[in-house]
Amino acid sequence: MKIAGFSTSFSVDKTPEEVFNAINNVRGWWSGEIEGETDKAGSEFSYRVPGYIIPGKK
Repeated sequence: MKIAGFSTSFSVDKTPEEVFNAINNVRGWWSGEIEGETDKAGSEFSYRVPGYIIPGKK
């Protein structure tokens, strides 16, 4: 099986600090159920989409 990759880039008119803070505001750009810390380097969290069922799982 061949695994395809994807990458993209874009520019924004913001400071590196503003971009970093926006990226780290996970709750600001994802809806759904988030458990755990999302605002510190090395933090771990889980994200669940309500109503989504993984094929083969109940």
